[in-house]
Amino acid sequence: YRFKRDWFSHRYRVRGDYIILKRPGETEERAYRWLACRRFGTCDGAASAKQSACFTVAGAWLQTPRHELVLLDAIRFQAEIPEQVAPIQKLYDDWKLAFMGIEAVASNVGLLQLAARTRMVVRRLNPMGQDKLIRATQALVLAESGRIWLPEPGVRPGMPLAAIETELLLVTGGAKADD
Repeated sequence: YRFKRDWFSHRYRVRGDYIILKRPGETEERAYRWLACRRFGTCDGAASAKQSACFTVAGAWLQTPRHELVLLDAIRFQAEIPEQVAPIQKLYDDWKLAFMGIEAVASNVGLLQLAARTRMVVRRLNPMGQDKLIRATQALVLAESGRIWLPEPGVRPGMPLAAIETELLLVTGGAKADD
């Protein structure tokens, strides 16, 4: 497995409109007003609502002035492509995102096309034929250096944090279908 649990031992908390970053053992905390930071979304759609199908996952991210990434919120669900747009639009609106990046390959091109017909600013994320490990390399480097922040449990009620962490820690970058 590529991502390590201890890379995410530091968690952020929230105080009003501020994201509070403080690593274990540090005395100083950093507070960022979330509305004052750059925010964007990412989405990896799935093509089916079947119980055996993969999940559509979309995240709202904040970039700190130190170029760290903070996962503000995420959704994870199974739905047919036309029904995926509304929950993604809600995440986009709730966090006032600058854009929603959608991985547009195979059936996800349809999701990109439908999302582009909404008020969302949509960007095509194209893997350009690269395998998952190559595409994950930048995230691996950021995570290993402690520059990706997940929320403390309970900070984002309704966010499927445990499921997201489990999927993250199962990423191999190999040929199997891990995202």
